[in-house]
Amino acid sequence: MSFKISENESRMFSSNREVDRCIFCGGHKEVKKKNFTIQFSEFEFNTGSICVDCYAANAKSGIRAIG
Repeated sequence: MSFKISENESRMFSSNREVDRCIFCGGHKEVKKKNFTIQFSEFEFNTGSICVDCYAANAKSGIRAIG
Protein backbone atom coordinates (compact mmCIF):
# COMPACT_ATOMS: atom_id res chain seq x y z
CA MET A 1 0.00 0.00 0.00
CA SER A 2 1.47 3.35 -1.00
CA PHE A 3 0.32 6.92 -1.24
CA LYS A 4 1.52 10.06 -2.93
CA ILE A 5 2.09 13.31 -1.02
CA SER A 6 1.07 16.32 -3.06
CA GLU A 7 3.20 19.47 -3.27
CA ASN A 8 0.98 21.38 -0.83
CA GLU A 9 1.06 18.60 1.77
CA SER A 10 4.82 18.15 1.49
CA ARG A 11 5.28 21.91 2.01
CA MET A 12 3.10 21.73 5.11
CA PHE A 13 5.35 19.08 6.69
CA SER A 14 8.69 20.55 5.60
CA SER A 15 11.01 22.04 8.21
CA ASN A 16 12.14 25.04 6.14
CA ARG A 17 8.98 27.14 6.50
CA GLU A 18 9.70 30.79 7.26
CA VAL A 19 7.83 32.60 10.03
CA ASP A 20 7.69 36.41 10.17
CA ARG A 21 5.33 39.21 11.22
CA CYS A 22 2.47 39.77 8.77
CA ILE A 23 1.83 43.37 7.70
CA PHE A 24 -1.94 42.69 7.42
CA CYS A 25 -2.82 40.96 10.68
CA GLY A 26 0.35 41.60 12.73
CA GLY A 27 0.63 37.94 13.75
CA HIS A 28 3.75 35.80 13.54
CA LYS A 29 2.75 33.16 10.97
CA GLU A 30 4.14 31.29 7.97
CA VAL A 31 5.09 33.75 5.22
CA LYS A 32 3.66 33.51 1.69
CA LYS A 33 5.50 36.51 0.17
CA LYS A 34 8.34 38.56 1.63
CA ASN A 35 8.52 41.73 -0.44
CA PHE A 36 4.80 42.58 -0.46
CA THR A 37 3.79 46.26 -0.82
CA ILE A 38 0.46 47.76 0.25
CA GLN A 39 -0.53 51.21 -1.04
CA PHE A 40 -2.84 53.12 1.29
CA SER A 41 -2.81 56.42 -0.58
CA GLU A 42 -0.76 58.22 -3.22
CA PHE A 43 2.09 58.83 -0.76
CA GLU A 44 1.66 56.03 1.80
CA PHE A 45 3.22 52.61 1.23
CA ASN A 46 3.92 49.68 3.55
CA THR A 47 6.32 46.91 2.51
CA GLY A 48 6.85 43.66 4.38
CA SER A 49 5.87 40.00 4.64
CA ILE A 50 2.35 38.65 4.23
CA CYS A 51 1.17 35.40 5.81
CA VAL A 52 -0.53 32.54 3.98
CA ASP A 53 -3.95 33.22 5.54
CA CYS A 54 -4.05 36.94 4.67
CA TYR A 55 -2.73 36.30 1.16
CA ALA A 56 -5.45 33.74 0.49
CA ALA A 57 -8.17 35.95 1.97
CA ASN A 58 -7.19 38.98 -0.12
CA ALA A 59 -6.06 37.30 -3.34
CA LYS A 60 -9.40 37.57 -5.13
CA SER A 61 -9.64 41.37 -4.84
CA GLY A 62 -6.08 42.09 -5.98
CA ILE A 63 -6.69 43.93 -9.24
CA ARG A 64 -9.31 46.69 -9.30
CA ALA A 65 -9.76 49.89 -11.24
CA ILE A 66 -9.74 52.97 -8.99
CA GLY A 67 -11.92 55.93 -9.83
